[in-house]
Amino acid sequence: MLEQSNPGQNVWNVRKTSNKAIHGVYEGVTIFEAPAKIGLNQQAVGYVPTDEEWRFPNSGEDTAHGREFTQSREGTFGGDNGTKSVLPEHKIWFFYLQRICNHCTYPGCLAACPRKAIYKRQEDGIVLIDQSRCRGYKKCVEQCPYKKPMFRGTTRISEKCIACYPRIEGLDPLTEGDQMETRCMAACVGKIRLQGLVKVGGNGEWAHDPDNPQYYLIR
Repeated sequence: MLEQSNPGQNVWNVRKTSNKAIHGVYEGVTIFEAPAKIGLNQQAVGYVPTDEEWRFPNSGEDTAHGREFTQSREGTFGGDNGTKSVLPEHKIWFFYLQRICNHCTYPGCLAACPRKAIYKRQEDGIVLIDQSRCRGYKKCVEQCPYKKPMFRGTTRISEKCIACYPRIEGLDPLTEGDQMETRCMAACVGKIRLQGLVKVGGNGEWAHDPDNPQYYLIR
């Protein structure tokens, strides 16, 4: 599709430069614009793994391959003398990798869900999946550019990071009613994760608040 839209892939014009584009200007189209240009009535969606692939971890990414890791091209194992040594010693195991959701301002997963099972809380912006409404169509998996929603083959519904909203609301039994930050924030050794609200002025933009760490870092 991109080849039809950008013949020869000659889409980077290095002759058009400016202060904001010192290396030239990209004049081609993205995968999201290509269908409209070449007349295809298609949606640009991500890859959706099959049910068989959901049984294994991150198929094609961090999946170990082969039954013996040290097998050479000649079929021998270990050193040149052909002696066998199978490594590593431990068996392979896997678990679901929880990806921290971005809780986007305009969530693609929310817009794509035909069941309207995904919603964004107005009070804090947390994006959640109503699992009682989810039917496992995997549209959220297709549309999320950050690969946050995960389809669980055993329950046949999608799951994602919930921003630890029980902790934020003080409902976590471990906090004894105190409102706490998310687990990832509490466990992060480098303290690189921040969460919270910023003050908004009358014009709808961030109010001047240099003491707020989020305001300080982003501004």
